[in-house]
Amino acid sequence: MQKPKNRPSGRQLLSENLEFNQISPPFIPLFFPDPVKKRQIVWEFEQEDGIRYTGKAKRNSITLPTGLPLGKHMLTVIVGQPLLQKGYKIYKCNITIIEK
Repeated sequence: MQKPKNRPSGRQLLSENLEFNQISPPFIPLFFPDPVKKRQIVWEFEQEDGIRYTGKAKRNSITLPTGLPLGKHMLTVIVGQPLLQKGYKIYKCNITIIEK
């Protein structure tokens, strides 16, 4: 019997929607099937008002700045081999910042 196509296997790298309160810094773990494999991970966080932050993931996680404004924002994560030379994948996540 064949496996159904387009069926996600295991845990997703990044949830499609996350919610954080305004006080604590948003910590976002990234889930890889092989967490020790060397890869380059860069991210861009765009606030609802257009202000952007960029950075690199450290230890397969992303920590965003504290005090982000309330609202819906977008996180884009690009994962590839070192220097993004051998293919890459782009992941997007809607982030909502709420009051505590």
